Amino acid sequence: LHLGRAKADGSTFEQLTTATGTHQPVLSPSKKFVIDTHSTVDRPQTVDLLRVDGSLVKTLAKTDIDRLEAAGWIKPEEFTATAADGETTLHGAIFFPPGFYSSKKYPVIDAIYNGPQTITHPNGFIGTGSFMAVRALRRAQLGFVCVVLDSRGTPGRGRAFHEVGYGHMGQHEIPDHVAAIREIAADRPYMDLDRVGITGYSYGGYMTLRGMLQAPDFYKVGVSGAPAVDHMDMGTFQSMIMGWPWDNPEGYAAGSNPLAAANLEGHLLMIHGTSDINAPFATTMKMVDALIRAGKPVDLVAIPEMDHSRGFNNAEPTGVTSLANYLDGATARYLVEHLRPEGVDYRDIPLQ
Repeated sequence: LHLGRAKADGSTFEQLTTATGTHQPVLSPSKKFVIDTHSTVDRPQTVDLLRVDGSLVKTLAKTDIDRLEAAGWIKPEEFTATAADGETTLHGAIFFPPGFYSSKKYPVIDAIYNGPQTITHPNGFIGTGSFMAVRALRRAQLGFVCVVLDSRGTPGRGRAFHEVGYGHMGQHEIPDHVAAIREIAADRPYMDLDRVGITGYSYGGYMTLRGMLQAPDFYKVGVSGAPAVDHMDMGTFQSMIMGWPWDNPEGYAAGSNPLAAANLEGHLLMIHGTSDINAPFATTMKMVDALIRAGKPVDLVAIPEMDHSRGFNNAEPTGVTSLANYLDGATARYLVEHLRPEGVDYRDIPLQ
């Protein structure tokens, strides 16, 4: 992301910031200066004072990450890979565990959201906009190589890239993720493709189910948080992209997780709050019912009265310090238990 300026009639456009990475500019009240905070995935924030034409007045600050590096932090790596169509370029980032050695083998986590309304792969330093970067870094601390990428159908890449998902949500995203991860692993032998997990929350929970059911030979473990299980249950949000069910019955059926329940092969944990109205708890029970009818095992954590934002509708009960921490701990324990990163025991991971 860069700062630019243009005439109102569109006759000219000028890019004002030049440093590589994501820029978060703030224009001064006088409109004569800009405070520009910018970073990349592996370079922390620098704050520059610019004139409104983009020329540098002075650098105000640079983030000191000496303590972070001393603690064993490994720089993430940006990558490009090819989508399942064999021609579209996808972008993402890889996060590494502390003490990483390229000569070792590490289980892989696909930290997924991949909704049609947002970009989640990071292109700035952690904490500068990508919530998935924070989650990926936390997973990497447990001994995983963690991958974040956006498939076709996400915004910010132009109409042709975005409209792949129109009427077809849930059909192309997982094939894109699998193709990209296989490609980057081809020259990164430390990525153990026999131990691949997938996890996400909300729309990422839906995509986690898609991964476990569309690519059961690839994803061995999944943790699906507050999933939008079926397009039929999500109302207005889904219909804006899928059209109405009576106009697109094939698309709705193709994106339905309950209809694909019989495909499950790996370990699946679903986590959901009973007071969720964004992705209703009833949809998870619909998925559990489909799995039972298909004779498939499923693990479930149901949180009484928890809403979609991972809070309670009333005061949190005594002894619960943070629902976000509890969910994160439950997710981490499940992934570690079944993917077995070296030197980590899932029983040592706290839930609070």
